[in-house]
Amino acid sequence: MKTSSKIFFFLILSLSQINAQKEILGYWSGNLKMLSIELDFQIKVSKTNKSLDGFISIPSQKVSEYKLPVFTYKKNQIHFELPCSVGVAKFDGNLKADSIKGTLLQAGIKGTFSLVKTSHPIIQDQSTKQNDEPLPYSEED
Repeated sequence: MKTSSKIFFFLILSLSQINAQKEILGYWSGNLKMLSIELDFQIKVSKTNKSLDGFISIPSQKVSEYKLPVFTYKKNQIHFELPCSVGVAKFDGNLKADSIKGTLLQAGIKGTFSLVKTSHPIIQDQSTKQNDEPLPYSEED
């Protein structure tokens, strides 16, 4: 009886970890605020094999799905790091329902960030973007 209880407990624990990973998967859009700077960005979380990978997109800096070298998620706590020329930006946040709120630290300066779950990327692949501007010349057959 004790063995079956242990197996049942382990099964429940494993299922709760799988569900926790599922809720973090996908796109998260929002912004960060640091000093007088406000910057829109997006995180994409995907699962590969047994680990989670995070990718960041920052439209104003023309960054699209840059793979974050450090990305962890455990018990509704998210941590990721973005290397930059002025130092590594370290993000620590808490997932509640469909939003993530937290703090970031870069070069000794603190800031805040917030993200909400979205269904699509904010930056399209450049090869799929359509250019609606007219060509500077006329086309002939």
